Amino acid sequence: MAKSTIRFAKIEHSLWKDTEFKKVLELGLDYVALALYLRSCQYCNMIGVYFIPIKQAAKTLRQTEVELVKMLKRLEDIGYCIFDEEEERIWVKDMFKMQIGSNVNQKQLAGISSLIEEQASYNCPIIDSFIKVYINHYGLVNENTHNTTQPSNQASRFTGIKQGDFAKYNQVEEQKRMDN
Repeated sequence: MAKSTIRFAKIEHSLWKDTEFKKVLELGLDYVALALYLRSCQYCNMIGVYFIPIKQAAKTLRQTEVELVKMLKRLEDIGYCIFDEEEERIWVKDMFKMQIGSNVNQKQLAGISSLIEEQASYNCPIIDSFIKVYINHYGLVNENTHNTTQPSNQASRFTGIKQGDFAKYNQVEEQKRMDN
């Protein structure tokens, strides 16, 4: 298993006003603790798609494994994450935008590409959903590889992103928030 690639995790103050996080707040403090754990645990990374060992997470959060899985599925039901119980993989849906922001340097771009390729190498089914939402939807794909449709090629389509692409992504996200 890959070691953690994140030294710190940003938790923006705007999180508490976020529509999706307000849904978590309505579920209660155990769910808030779980949501914050998913954003800051030793296994998370800046794209929010990673392996989450249920046994360890349950121990840390003082839940049974069965209860933790139920809680993760409930967070999935409200749109906070996508959870693959069989593979113990999760995608915290807005982690990418919270951790990356619009000022992306070349080192971060390389890290993002590496994380996507790593998840694809584990045949993580969630990575394709991540790519569809964060890459295809916002046009963050190299035009030369845009027409590739094979799932095995999804990760390689991420190569070629330019720094300015993230500013475009953030503008779209901000407009969506304002519309809500």
